[in-house]
Amino acid sequence: HRQHVVVLDTVRDTANPTGTCVSSAAGTVTPGAWTPLVGVFDSSASTPTTISNTVRLYVNGSLAGSATDTSTPWNAAGPLLIGKSQYNSIDAERFPGAI
Repeated sequence: HRQHVVVLDTVRDTANPTGTCVSSAAGTVTPGAWTPLVGVFDSSASTPTTISNTVRLYVNGSLAGSATDTSTPWNAAGPLLIGKSQYNSIDAERFPGAI
């Protein structure tokens, strides 16, 4: 479909993982073009009794899509990783290029 996508995983270690997906319009990707993408998680509308988070996707500085997520975010206790993942405290799935 050639579109940009950001996914917020809220529950991963289950048989049926859940999450919120936000995407740009179909056909908006230009192959070979450098495109700045930003995914934003905004919990400012949440209260102690109501979870109302907004996930937004910006493409080239413009809002391309948003969605409301009402699940409890997972606890990100580890470091921010860019270009790789971690499994059982071991680096994995390294991106083979430059970031």
